[in-house]
Amino acid sequence: MENKSFIEFFNELAKEDKSNDIWYIPEFARLTGSAKSGLLISYFYQKSNCGKIHPIRLTNKQIEKDLNFSRGEVIFAKKKIKELDFVEIKREGHPSATWYYINWSKIITIKE
Repeated sequence: MENKSFIEFFNELAKEDKSNDIWYIPEFARLTGSAKSGLLISYFYQKSNCGKIHPIRLTNKQIEKDLNFSRGEVIFAKKKIKELDFVEIKREGHPSATWYYINWSKIITIKE
């Protein structure tokens, strides 16, 4: 079996996956120290088309619904990944929208 990098593996997975299932990437949970925060980063990775769409726009309600998180779980997970400088969250526009600027280079550097 060919030895692939972490990102190459998930990019290939994304090409093959035609479902709307949310991926759980255990490496992200290990990086954040929390399964919920890891799942949120996995979700951002999938929503950003494997890091190709930047920034991404999501509402808390959308995250709650898609991940089956409570409001408190969303707040906790976002706080955790902000503390690690994996994401910058901005509210912009009129009407205001939440934009997530994911620092994929930092996440990948730490992982690899």
